[in-house]
Amino acid sequence: MNKFIIIGLLLALSAVNLCAEIVKLTVLNTTDTHAHVSGKNSGWTKLATLIREQQTLAGGKDKTLLIDCGDTLQGTQDGALTQGSIAIKIMNNLDYDVWVPGNHDFEFGLSVLKKRIAEFHGAVLAANMICPTLNGVYKPWKMFKINGLKVAVIGVTLPGMSNQILQPQSALTTIQEGEAIAECISSVRKSAPDIIILAQHQGMYGKKFNIFKLAGQYPEIDLILTGHTHQEQPGIKINSSGWLVQAGKHSKTLGVITFEYDTTHKKTVRISSKLLPVSESTPEDRRARQIADTETVYKRKVGEVMPLLSSPRPKTFESGITTLATLAMAETAKVDIAVFGMNCGEFTVFEKTVYEETVFRFFPFQDTLCTIELSLDELKTVMNEQIVAARKKYYSPMLYGAKIIIDKNWNAVKIIPGKTQSNKFKVAFSSYTLAGGGGKFPQLARLAREKSSNLQNDEITIRECVSQYIKKHSPLKLEPHKWLYHADRKE
Repeated sequence: MNKFIIIGLLLALSAVNLCAEIVKLTVLNTTDTHAHVSGKNSGWTKLATLIREQQTLAGGKDKTLLIDCGDTLQGTQDGALTQGSIAIKIMNNLDYDVWVPGNHDFEFGLSVLKKRIAEFHGAVLAANMICPTLNGVYKPWKMFKINGLKVAVIGVTLPGMSNQILQPQSALTTIQEGEAIAECISSVRKSAPDIIILAQHQGMYGKKFNIFKLAGQYPEIDLILTGHTHQEQPGIKINSSGWLVQAGKHSKTLGVITFEYDTTHKKTVRISSKLLPVSESTPEDRRARQIADTETVYKRKVGEVMPLLSSPRPKTFESGITTLATLAMAETAKVDIAVFGMNCGEFTVFEKTVYEETVFRFFPFQDTLCTIELSLDELKTVMNEQIVAARKKYYSPMLYGAKIIIDKNWNAVKIIPGKTQSNKFKVAFSSYTLAGGGGKFPQLARLAREKSSNLQNDEITIRECVSQYIKKHSPLKLEPHKWLYHADRKE
């Protein structure tokens, strides 16, 4: 009797499973494209081909969701000359559903970003952003109806951003991911989605952040798409049911995630994912190529420079690049002292003839020239922060117009200005450094906020300063410049 009961139950269960309807959803994801329009093994013109192919394989655009996780507008000369509009045009042509702005998408300023958002045909999502200038043009999350499924997408940009030092009248603040999700998750839950996706411009780990901890707090999130760190992650399980994918950088890879959803039992039965690489043999998409061709970048000559760089970076933390930038900043802003720094690494030697794209390669960001006034003691505090960053080998600073004496522990014990002045020195910094350099320079950021600093933003990029300096002094030859001296040995 028991045998017949068991057989009957198995047959009943089989009948239920046969009635279950499995619906597929394909999510396509890009991140950190940085306006890379075309290239041998990268670029939007080839990435567009992969996107259209995957949409066709999924059964059409209406059965896919296309999401970009930010750092989209800036990073190449094409992006700089169009202030990111070329990226938006290509994304619109591909019918992107979601764009989550990344930290570099703010570099052209809030007014430009507002224009780019207005031009974008899809939804701009950033649950953790507080910005009066952008009010009304972005949302924390949005519900999509894809292939019969209700899919909620929550957007999160990079936490910890703020422009209040340089633009207090149009303040930008981005809060932590967990705090932002906590504020919107109840409304997401009430909408009863079949699938929840978190698209964020943040990697697996960050300051006060761990993706596994976040996934544990919100187990209903089925998929997390990450970015910012430029890493490639084809797919990993992050909790009992959640999945994570990161699609690399520079338009080199496309993330493809497939959901198999049981509409009868209201649950995802399988998630699979992969990263599709752009290759030399990938054909260019005709429509993306046409858009790219409307924004031609000409190879304009800037001037001539004698060979001035060495590779790898000298042990004294000096290089022709940083020397060139500090000299250009000092001359443009007419200051007593200029301070500039770059991320450490090997530098490519300038050829004699310098073109605009050469300068852009070394100065790709929209950092602007700023000045503040500092006392000698304040300058010592600021330079100690610079030296600590150099000692940790993730920053290569240069100072022009003064010399620093350091002890064996790399502490600034004395600063010798090139010009004597009784009260304060006018000092030039890049806007990025002055705003704290991503948390490396809190004392500098604090001093810049004080009214007595007389902060001025010239609204000219460091790249423009350097180009103008080379043009003015061409043919330019830079002499070795020394700014750091050890107290325990003769120089």
